[in-house]
Amino acid sequence: MLIVDSKTGRLERTFKGRDEVVSLAFAPDGTLEVGTWAGIVQRFDASRGLPLGQPTLVTPSPVASLSFDPGGDTFSTTGGSDGTAKLWTTSSVQQLGATFQSDAGHWGTAAFTPNGRYLLVVYDDGTGFLWPTTESAWEDHACAVAGRNFTREEWRRLVAGHSYSKTCPGFPAG
Repeated sequence: MLIVDSKTGRLERTFKGRDEVVSLAFAPDGTLEVGTWAGIVQRFDASRGLPLGQPTLVTPSPVASLSFDPGGDTFSTTGGSDGTAKLWTTSSVQQLGATFQSDAGHWGTAAFTPNGRYLLVVYDDGTGFLWPTTESAWEDHACAVAGRNFTREEWRRLVAGHSYSKTCPGFPAG
């Protein structure tokens, strides 16, 4: 990938990569994340054009968009033709939580809300989804959908290793 100064036409930087870049985003720390047609993301030192870490396969389709949360700890990817959105840890490039589904065959673009609590994903067919991205936002979403707290049995099955606690204010313990 080549970066050219738009005023002078002078080559500013060459980034070493093997696949065609289709998306990119700067992290708050100034590093650059690029997504390729082959479904790979790679982080770069933007000032030197050198790769940081290893390239990671994040989707079986092109990486349609990349976005960083305000703190830079998490980034999102949307897959081209598979219609998925995913959250990733920036430091280890490990997926966080489950894949956010959409209709296969639609390209999506995603951006975090300014407070980082949600990811807005808009697809080429005009549909959009607002997904929770933080633990507190997930809890709020689960409470709104369920309208109740987990029962103690659900807690034992789904939140193993932690003592029961009421997470939905305004609803009785389960």
